[in-house]
Amino acid sequence: MHEAPDKAAAAPAPPAAAAALPRRLQEWAGALARLPQLLATMAFRRRSLQDELEEAALGGTLRRSLSALDLWCLGMGQAIASGIFNLTGGAALQAGSAILLSYLLAGATALCCAAVMAEFARELPISGAGFTWTITTLGELPAIFVLGNILAGQLCGQPANFFNVGSSSVNPVAFGTNIVVTLLVATGVRESALFITGVVLVHLTMLAVVMIAGFTQADPANLQPFFSGGADNCIDAAGIFG
Repeated sequence: MHEAPDKAAAAPAPPAAAAALPRRLQEWAGALARLPQLLATMAFRRRSLQDELEEAALGGTLRRSLSALDLWCLGMGQAIASGIFNLTGGAALQAGSAILLSYLLAGATALCCAAVMAEFARELPISGAGFTWTITTLGELPAIFVLGNILAGQLCGQPANFFNVGSSSVNPVAFGTNIVVTLLVATGVRESALFITGVVLVHLTMLAVVMIAGFTQADPANLQPFFSGGADNCIDAAGIFG
């Protein structure tokens, strides 16, 4: 007589992934249970500036190939962009003759921002200084929020334009300009700085020509009334330049 096979022995073994699933759920539940304790002990844990500098030094240092003139032209290139030629008319229409004060206000604001950023860069000579400053002064959790805000701005800012309804066309000039600038940047920092210096000098020359031509044709009677748009419009026009 043959014995009946053992049904328990004949049953297939459960897959390893299915067997490990309850264990992983328990680990996740345990991690969630420890989350308040971790937040209480690590959320506002700060790192020292020396630790950040030592960690940044492990990645190597960049070769210093920019002079003071190159840095000045780089900053001027950021300030004197193409917008200075097409935003002035709109600001003048809004502020009227008080656009002179709008320029002064925008310039003073930019000067204060430049001084703050210069001091900031001197104190934290590390890339990603906003994240570094937050993690050394406020803690790790606020630094994560700052980093997420920066990444969200980079990821969600430009793609939002893709949802605008309207006609689109290929701009070969813009495409060619991007290719040329990319090649210049790829050649080296020094070559890029020379190109930026040349562009800034061209902009400054054009501004000087416009200023000289404007002063020769200026009529002081056009300055009255000075606050034709009101003081609020003067401040709003300064925001356009900022």
